[in-house]
Amino acid sequence: VALDILSQTNNFLSIKECTFIADKGYDVKAIYNTIKDVYFGECVIPLNKRNSKSQKNFQAVTLFVTRALPCTRTENSRIVDAPAKNIAVR
Repeated sequence: VALDILSQTNNFLSIKECTFIADKGYDVKAIYNTIKDVYFGECVIPLNKRNSKSQKNFQAVTLFVTRALPCTRTENSRIVDAPAKNIAVR
């Protein structure tokens, strides 16, 4: 479902070169590969410890898409970040 949401989002708002942040429920090779190869972005997803014996808790999940804008250096060599645009997709 996440790949369909990303594709539909890209139809009206470019998500090329974005950083994708999601919870460990999205730790799937297809998502990593699509974001890297199609959208030229990065993934920040915690590893899902498969086959663990811990109790699973189900809760609502939000997928965040963040577009990082370029940084510029000041004369004091400090990095000044431009504000990022965030999109929450439920």
